[in-house]
Amino acid sequence: IAGEAMLRAETVAEQQALIGLGRRNLLINGDFQVSQRGDFTSTTSANNNDFKMDRWQIRVDTVAAQVRQNSSVTLPNGDVTFSHYVVANSTGTGYHNIRQIIEDYRFLSGKTITLSCWVKGLGQPVFFRHWSTANIGDPIYLTNEWQYVTRTYVCPTITAAGEGANQTSFGIGNYNGTVSIQDGDNFEVAEFQLEFGKVATPFEHRSYGEELALCQRYFVRFNGNTEHIGQNYSGTTIDINVALPVSLRAAPTLVCQDVQGTANKASVYS
Repeated sequence: IAGEAMLRAETVAEQQALIGLGRRNLLINGDFQVSQRGDFTSTTSANNNDFKMDRWQIRVDTVAAQVRQNSSVTLPNGDVTFSHYVVANSTGTGYHNIRQIIEDYRFLSGKTITLSCWVKGLGQPVFFRHWSTANIGDPIYLTNEWQYVTRTYVCPTITAAGEGANQTSFGIGNYNGTVSIQDGDNFEVAEFQLEFGKVATPFEHRSYGEELALCQRYFVRFNGNTEHIGQNYSGTTIDINVALPVSLRAAPTLVCQDVQGTANKASVYS
């Protein structure tokens, strides 16, 4: 099988990917191990456009949905990993999906990519999706057993990172227009990978530290035990210097929480 894949590869880059040279997975937190926003090991309600596990955004329409981060999932290939579980908790005509926006859009324009993951579930078939553009390949019919699925796709001309048409939002879910969803319909995803070329390669495992640093470019959380140096500015104002662990993608929106997790207990300025 490996020899056949090498023969089918049309470029040196594809051959390098097959033998594991260099970075391959363009998705961040594709094994869903990083969860800075909270502990979602219990099923948690999720609204449209919410982020729970880092970099993964939930998309829901009409139906209500819940998510869960499952740990110590054993896949048929022997990997023990995390998974992202999405379940409907109402009945209606709509959809539920997870997606991620890829920042480095210039490299995707016009390129052939392959998406792959392990998936199982109940209900309507799911699709890999280039958001606002097209479903990718044939539907994936769900069963209660893990199945490994791959689809290959030629990207259109892409001129920006984002969720709009011909941009860089990719994911998986039961979006097919809108479909009938029953309370309890669900899908669970593990080892989600998006890579260049027309051949799916084994999932690229990165250490927790590497994955966390990649996630912190977009979101970083400081807990109550973090010490910062500051000074009194006025009777109700203090200045505190906060050193960010990595360079952020853009100027952050800052939120201050009290020890119970209630947001906006103080005004925060950057």
